[in-house]
Amino acid sequence: MKRVALCMTLLVAAWRVNAGDALYQDIRYTIDENHLTAEVTLNPRATGEVFIPEHIVAGQHNYIVVAIGERAFKGCKGLTAVVLPKTLQRVYRSAFDGTGIMLNKANWKDGCLWLDSILIATDKNIKPRFVVPEGTRIIAAGAFQGNKALQRVELPASVTRIDHETFRDCKNLQKIIIPATVTSIGEEAFTGSGIYLNEKKWKKGQTDRNFILEDIFRNYTVIEPALENLLTRVTVVSGKITHTFWLQTISPILTNMLSISART
Repeated sequence: MKRVALCMTLLVAAWRVNAGDALYQDIRYTIDENHLTAEVTLNPRATGEVFIPEHIVAGQHNYIVVAIGERAFKGCKGLTAVVLPKTLQRVYRSAFDGTGIMLNKANWKDGCLWLDSILIATDKNIKPRFVVPEGTRIIAAGAFQGNKALQRVELPASVTRIDHETFRDCKNLQKIIIPATVTSIGEEAFTGSGIYLNEKKWKKGQTDRNFILEDIFRNYTVIEPALENLLTRVTVVSGKITHTFWLQTISPILTNMLSISART
């Protein structure tokens, strides 16, 4: 009888687990068994309205849904609406590109595509001096990428992360105001932007491969070093000045540079 009851529970939960993947209520997830979290993965056939719950059941565990993965719903022209959970922390790049949601002009307002309190994407109709509304929880990775209309942007205190490539190639972006609540900045978040390309904001370091970029962020913290590359970027923030170092290693050199930056 216990085995029958267990089988019924599994059927009601509607899950399937295989090598870190799970299917729950017709949506595919990647699960992290160490942290008991789940990320929506590729779902190329999603249509209609999709509901993403705050947690899913897989095996004998509950997994909190914390992210929409890269290209999760890309190209799903039949996807017309999605309900996202409050547990969500990140929306990766191109998660909704080419979906019915993005293609529907009625879903856009003042050059922005929103899903609840999440800024998904922007276009050329955005205001050049753009203030992200207070209450915005998440800015999707690449949300402003390549937007040539953007010149200045101010982020609210409700935002805690600037994700990968968020302002990449925004060539006319000259100023950004970032609140102290931002504690994480993704790789290449400003690469190719007007801020990044402005030579006046760069100072040459001890070698040709070490540079310091000032006047962008706040607080004093190290933000997401790109460890996979030999040439490593580490962003250090002190007061109102940020120093971005390009290093070949993360060794004791970093400690010395942190000490130098604190005195600058």
